[in-house]
Amino acid sequence: TAEDIKKMPGRSAAAIAATVGGVASQDDGSGALNMRGARSGGTDTYIDGIKVRGSQNLPKSAIEQVSVITGGIPAQYGDLTGGIVNITTRGASKDWFGGIEYLTSGFKTGDDVVGLDNFGFNLLGFSVSGPILTRKDSAGNKKDAVAGFFLSGEFKHEVDHDAERAMLFSIARRLVLNQPILN
Repeated sequence: TAEDIKKMPGRSAAAIAATVGGVASQDDGSGALNMRGARSGGTDTYIDGIKVRGSQNLPKSAIEQVSVITGGIPAQYGDLTGGIVNITTRGASKDWFGGIEYLTSGFKTGDDVVGLDNFGFNLLGFSVSGPILTRKDSAGNKKDAVAGFFLSGEFKHEVDHDAERAMLFSIARRLVLNQPILN
């Protein structure tokens, strides 16, 4: 459920699916999943019942539920050797709600990055939902949303994508030139 997903450390549907036994996420940042020893091409992803190819880049706040099928795949999904990741997104609500979150590991000031590391990772996420038209019961209380909206998004920025690689190159260069690693 959305409440359980909110408590999980992963920020994507692939990270959530990777917590299931028999599912492994590739370490190359692609989010590709290998299920039951099959290649990532043997795994399909569905978002609200529609098969998705490529990235399933959904904000964490937009995910209502993630279900993973790793064995006994129903015929409706076709002939797969891996498994299915089925993502259900949040819908409109009869009540207004929204949220905002900001994560950072540092920010750039001049030529320096100030913070936890040299990457300067910044993520701003938001979500807002509410009714447009509601149905009321005989007492005049809101029963459900006949029409509504849900809007969610994430903006990501990294100051330095290759800070770790630059540091390792610098250490390797100093070792080759017999220079001290620490100044």
